[in-house]
This record gives sequence, C-alpha cells and structure tokens, in this order.
Amino acid sequence: MAFVSIAFSLLSACNDEDGKPEPTPQVTLSSELANDLRHLREEEKLARDVYWFSYQKYGQQIFGNIYESEQRHMDYVLDLLKTYSIEDPAAGLGFGEFKNPEFRDLYIKLTGISAHSIDSALYVGATIEDLDISDLNRFMETTEAADLLALYTKLKCASGNHMRSFSKQLKNNNISYVPQFLSNEEYESILSGSNGHCD
Repeated sequence: MAFVSIAFSLLSACNDEDGKPEPTPQVTLSSELANDLRHLREEEKLARDVYWFSYQKYGQQIFGNIYESEQRHMDYVLDLLKTYSIEDPAAGLGFGEFKNPEFRDLYIKLTGISAHSIDSALYVGATIEDLDISDLNRFMETTEAADLLALYTKLKCASGNHMRSFSKQLKNNNISYVPQFLSNEEYESILSGSNGHCD
C-alpha cells in the first residue's frame, strides 16, 4: 500500500520563541499516488470533453449540466496537483487532446459512438461514469491520505448522481445499461441510492 511520505524542512518564516525556525512539514506523494492523480485529471477531462461533444450535437441539458460538473471535478484534481507540485497532464490541451494516448483513443471511440444517436450518447455517458467509479474504488484502496480520500469520495458521489441520471434517461427510452466495469451488485446499489449534493 502506498502512503504519503512526510519530509520536514526548516523554514525561516516560522520561528519559535528562541528565534529558531520551527520545522514545517513538506508533503510529497509516492509516484503511485501522483500517477493516480494524473490519471484522474485526464479521466475527468475525457468525461468533460465527451459530454461537451454530445451537448453540442444534441442540445440535451443532461449533457450540459454534467459537462459543467466535470469541469469542476477537473479543477478539484488540479488543485491537488498544484498542492503536491505535480505536473498537470492536461495543461494547454484543447478539447479532445490528451497527453495519455489511451485517453485520446477513448475520446475518439466514445465520441464516434455518441454521434450515432442520442441513446448512444446516453449509453456512453453511463459507460464513462461506470469507468470513473471503478477507478475511484481502486484509488481509494491505495491511500490513507485524508485529502485524496476526500476528493475521491466527492467525485464518486457525483459519478453516482450522473450514473443515475443517464440510466434513468436510458430506461425512459426502453434501454437498459449493462455495467462493464462495476459489478452488477454495485451498479444496482448505485441506482437504488438517491442523489446527493457532492460538488
């Protein structure tokens, strides 16, 4: 299991009563946790970019609303990247552009499917949230850092809201989503839950 490592340095800005600098913790993350944050930053960008594509094509508010939510999620992850002085993999990149080629290929694939019909776009939305929650579950198992766990919990809550929204729309169109990353049990548990305020 990866843990946050704490390195102490002496900063002259913080002095004790004897005039000596007090130790101030400088926090760094393991390479594994740093990679998780980089992955999550691009995964949230993937969701945002695909939903923007679908919103532009179909004009359905579900895509516009969740697009805005995904932008906030990108910002939350960026805040932690800055906190830990981790390079932002999405810096300077436009819609559909990714540093990780796997996300670039996924964007091309998912927008291609979404272009077929509104139902296809809704199914893609459910698929993205399915993947997001699965990855968040995995990330939550690899850390005990409070700030990372708080972020992951917030994003998982929001993805559950999004999953319920997409699944409801699909059901209204007589289409059932079949989970591809989560177990059927967890998926059904998410559907039976109620939307919460996560952002």
